[in-house]
This record gives sequence, C-alpha cells and structure tokens, in this order.
Amino acid sequence: MADRTSIDRAAWAALVSTLIDSTARGNQTLFARKVNVTPRTIARWLNQEVAVSADNVRDVARALGQGPIGMLVAVGYLRADETEPAQAGSYDPDVIALLGKLADPNTSPGIKRWIRQQMRSLADMPPDEAAGSSEATG
Repeated sequence: MADRTSIDRAAWAALVSTLIDSTARGNQTLFARKVNVTPRTIARWLNQEVAVSADNVRDVARALGQGPIGMLVAVGYLRADETEPAQAGSYDPDVIALLGKLADPNTSPGIKRWIRQQMRSLADMPPDEAAGSSEATG
C-alpha cells in the first residue's frame, strides 16, 4: 500500500523532468515560473532532496491546467483502482435516474434547478425525516 503522507521522490523527480521537457522545452526556470515555485525548488525536486506532498502535486497539475489524479497515481500516492467512480449498481436507482436527468442536455434548466433544490433539502434533513419524506412521495 502506498504511503499516504508523502510522494515517492524518485517518481516525482522523473515526472517533473518529463513535465519540464514537455511544457517548458527543457527549461527549468521557465517551468518554475509556470508552476509558481522557485528554480531552487525545482532543483530540489529533481535531486530528490525534499519531501513532496499531495498538495505540491495538485498545485503543479493545476498550474499546468491538468487534473491532479493522474499525477497522484504516477507518483504512487493513489492506486489506479482508487480513481474509478463507484459502480452504478451501488447507488439507488432513483439517484441514478436523477443524476441522469441532471446530465441530460434535453432537461430544462427549471427542472434541473428543481432537482438540485430537492436534493439539497433532503441532504439537509435529519436521516429519520428524509426517510419519512421519501416514503410519503414514493
């Protein structure tokens, strides 16, 4: 199991090296500017001199306009199977139907707004009241 307190330094150094080549034409100073850190920080990452946090990875990914999940997998912080959405079968069919309506471009904005309002009000209810509410309408 991956250690959740830090990032694999060697994997991070390899990833940063690849990112420098692909996003800054191999220029460490330009890359540092792009990701809002000092050139010395880049050197420390490449030389594996400092611990790297998931926040560092996330910040670099966002600065480059990328999602952080792939990078967190690449450096061993997450496993690939941890990034997959829950199986649809694990959700109540009514929830799946509502989410489908929200995702459907043919659903009117008014209906989408109403669904969101209902979901928020149910989420704010104590569990016993929410159960009674769904029984009364279903």
